[in-house]
Order: sequence, then C-alpha cells, then structure tokens
Amino acid sequence: MEDNFYKQLIEESPTGYAYHRIIHDKDGNPCDYKILEFNAAYESITGLKGSDIIGKRITDIIPIIAHDEYDWIKRYGEVAMHGRRAEFELYSETLKKWYKVTAYSPKKSCIVTYFIDISSEKEQIRDMEWLVQASERLLNVDETGVKYAEIADDFMRICHAKFALVNLYDVEEGKFTTKAISGDKAAIGKIIDIFGYSLTGKYWEQNHKLDDSIKQNTVTRFSSLKELVDGVISKSAIVLLEKVFLLGEVVVIRITHNNVVLGDFTLLMPRGVIFNKDAVVEIYSKQLGIAIEREREIDKRKILEKLLLFEKEWFKTTLLSIGDGVIAFDNEGKVLLMNNSAEVLTGYKQEESTGKSADMIFNIVDEKTKNHIESPVNKVLESGSLSALENNMILISRTKVEWPIDVDAAPIKDQENNLIGVVLVFREITEQRKQQKEIEYLNFLKIIPCII
Repeated sequence: MEDNFYKQLIEESPTGYAYHRIIHDKDGNPCDYKILEFNAAYESITGLKGSDIIGKRITDIIPIIAHDEYDWIKRYGEVAMHGRRAEFELYSETLKKWYKVTAYSPKKSCIVTYFIDISSEKEQIRDMEWLVQASERLLNVDETGVKYAEIADDFMRICHAKFALVNLYDVEEGKFTTKAISGDKAAIGKIIDIFGYSLTGKYWEQNHKLDDSIKQNTVTRFSSLKELVDGVISKSAIVLLEKVFLLGEVVVIRITHNNVVLGDFTLLMPRGVIFNKDAVVEIYSKQLGIAIEREREIDKRKILEKLLLFEKEWFKTTLLSIGDGVIAFDNEGKVLLMNNSAEVLTGYKQEESTGKSADMIFNIVDEKTKNHIESPVNKVLESGSLSALENNMILISRTKVEWPIDVDAAPIKDQENNLIGVVLVFREITEQRKQQKEIEYLNFLKIIPCII
C-alpha cells in the first residue's frame, strides 16, 4: 500500500521525475544512459514522450546530447559513480530550455533526477541584464544622439519580434516619423517593394482613433496588422504583408516623458508567438523617453550654436538678395531663420519652424499638373551651387492657401568655401501674373483687326 501511495505521489508531482541507468564504455567511463522510469510532469517539462524514450539510450533519443556544451552524460555519470547528491542547472540545445536538476544515486550505476523548468526565470534574468546594458547606453547619449537603429535591433531580439519600428512624434505637426526599422534585411527589402518606398524617414498622419485605444496604456496589443493600420495603408498591402511574413499580433509601446508622448515602438510578432515582455518594455520606454528628450535639448543647443556661426554670412547673403520671403537653412536642410514675409506665405512661425526640413514647411507644386516639386534647398545642398528652378510654381501654405511664386535658392559658404547652408528667397507674384495676362490680352486685341 505504501509503495502504491509513494508511486502515486511521484506520478502526480508537478516536478519532473526520471530514473536512469548509466552505461559505461570499456574503460568504465560514462558514455550514455537509459531512461527507465518517469512521471507525467517529466514528459510535460521535457516534451519527450513515453513510447519514444522508455528503455532507450539518450544518444538515440537526442543524438546531439553527447556534444552538448553542458555534457549531461558526464554530469549524470559523476553522480552515479560517487553516489552523492547534486544540484545543477543545465540547458538543452535540442529542447531550447533551462532546467534545474536535482540528482542522486540510489544504487551503483543508477540515478534519480528531479526536473524543474527554469527557462522563464532565466529569460527574466537575461531581460534584466539587457535592460541594464541598454539603460547605460541611453544614459550616455551624447552629441551623436540616440542610436535608433541599434535600439530597434535590440528591441526586436529581446521581444522575439519579426520586425521592430521606432517612431517619433511631432506634436505640432501631428505626425509620426519612422526613425528605424529592424528585421531580416531581405524581408525589409520585400517590404520596400510592396510599399514602393522605404519606411525609414516616412511621415505618418496621426491616427486619432488609434490614439484613443493606446493613450491609457504603455503597451497595447492588436490581434493583427489590419487592426492597427486599416485606413493608413491599403488593404491589399496589409493582406500581402501578413501572408508573406506570417505576421501575428502587433504590439505598440508608447514612449513618454513627463506624460508627453514622444513616440512609440511598433512590434510585428511572428504568427503564434505571444509578446510577454510588458515589464521590461515599460521600464525601457520611460528611459528612452528621457534619452529622446535629452537628444532634443542637445539638438536645440546645436541649432543655437549654428545660429551664432551662421548669422554673419546669412545676413550678408540676404542683404544681397532681392525678394519678399527669406528662409535660411543649415547644411542639413533644417530651418534656422525666416522673415515675416516667409511666415505669412508659408503659414509657419519662426519659433515652430526652427529645426524642421524644407519639405515640411515649403510645399511647392507645379501650377498646371499639381505634381510635387522637389525642394530647391535639397538641390542646392546636393550640388553646392545655384539651382535651376522650374517656372509656374505654386506654394501651398499650411492653411492650404495657394500662392504663385518665383523662387531663388543659393548656397551659403564660409571663408574656407565650405557649404554651411542655403538661403531661399521667394516672392508672391499674383499681381505680376495678372498684369502679364492683361498685356497678353491687349496684344491679342491688336492682332484681331489684322486677321479680319
């Protein structure tokens, strides 16, 4: 009765139990072992099934175990040979799990083992170690700024995601910018083919419906990509992405500082893989928020420093220029200064424009086709010289007012002839257009009698 009682205790125990017999080679050294007995918890914890393992050599069940870094056979053999109790942690390359094993030898060449799966605890320790290292990198943000690509890579790996995107939010514009995307390079290449453009540097309009879903939580889950981006990208692109990359749930992690949203991580998980890193990412997202805020402060200081260096040459150039609206850009195409006329025509104020790109505040299109025209600022920065500009341009202001304009763009260079910026001079020519049309009409009237 007692035997049955204890046997039942072992069988129903949540701890994995197995009884092994050690096999020795001709020199008496442990070279293998057989599994003679085990309980249901052992099957559950290891994933090994009774009919596949009972009475069989472990090297037949798991051939690579003989070459395993943790040398299970040697560990078990030592316990069996010396007849003492031992506790150790072992990792199975085949099963991809960590185990805490308690082993003892009840008689020569035999060993009893008790198994506990500690994979989750080990993963938590790795997560904390990663968090410490990642936090140190964020705390040391310098003039070079936050390494968004590295952050995306780290985040993707720690969360076991298929892709990870880092997006920053511009409160004034109500837009998100994708700063980095991480994933398999070939897969990212396919994404670019599907969209027709690179996601890095892409501006996205704020989704107010989505904001209502995520504003109360640091971590928000969506069952599919469609649930997150429906209406933002085409349905056909969504279906293709989910099909090609076998995507599962999508996780959005807000990045905040002092209750202000600075951006987010967007994780695209593989189908069947559940995100389970809530605690780690909540801590990390707050630390990243501090780093982003520090980066922005550094950027503001750098802009002020550029202003001091830039001021002399800028005023010299603008005094020699003729026109109404004047905007000065640094050598990265970011706004440094703009005059009152430029504020009126673009609809942007100096204070909110500083540090923004030409594409964001100077939207020009062809008057006839309405096609977007590449920024003359970018052309000058690329060539380092005056840019040949197109005629019949329309400037579309922030408030959607359309202004017919003439534009001049010239490089600004320092004493060593280094390109340090661009000055953009543009004038509103509605009246000139009207006068030109009147002249053309009068000339037409003069021609009519001759024709008659």
